[in-house]
Amino acid sequence: MDKNTLLTITSCIFFSMAVIHTVRVILGAEMIFFGFSLPYIMSILIAIGISYLGWKSLNYRD
Repeated sequence: MDKNTLLTITSCIFFSMAVIHTVRVILGAEMIFFGFSLPYIMSILIAIGISYLGWKSLNYRD
């Protein structure tokens, strides 16, 4: 597997996780980890962060 393919797959995974976090906020779903409820603002910040990482990984392709 070459570098471009790996970066494309990685960015697609990042973008899909960002979409999942955004849909979670829109639908009002609740996420609980070890008894701690993840706030909606945290989900929005995670979506923004991993979207940025996906965008940056697409820029590293040749």
